[in-house]
Amino acid sequence: KLSTVTIPLAVQEALANFVAALIEDYGCNETNSLISDRTFFVKALKIMRAHALLHDREECTIEDLNALKFMTAFRIPEEVFQQLDQILEDLTSKKKKTGTDRAS
Repeated sequence: KLSTVTIPLAVQEALANFVAALIEDYGCNETNSLISDRTFFVKALKIMRAHALLHDREECTIEDLNALKFMTAFRIPEEVFQQLDQILEDLTSKKKKTGTDRAS
């Protein structure tokens, strides 16, 4: 069941870093994007939990951030969306290097 899938603190922090990168590094704001707390801190968590569940896991990992591509297609500018794979890769590789992708 979706509600039983846990999201470690490090993964939650990675999500916050992802949103911060979209805003600070890629200029996403209320005039060109649909970025809201509800979208990224409610819906995104559900999508990440579902992604983990589909991969037969009871805990989200940093790789579950990749599922966010499905919710951002029409929420961020096309030129940013086209770079999304690289943005997510940068975040996930950064977490793997620090060894915090499962820390809670």
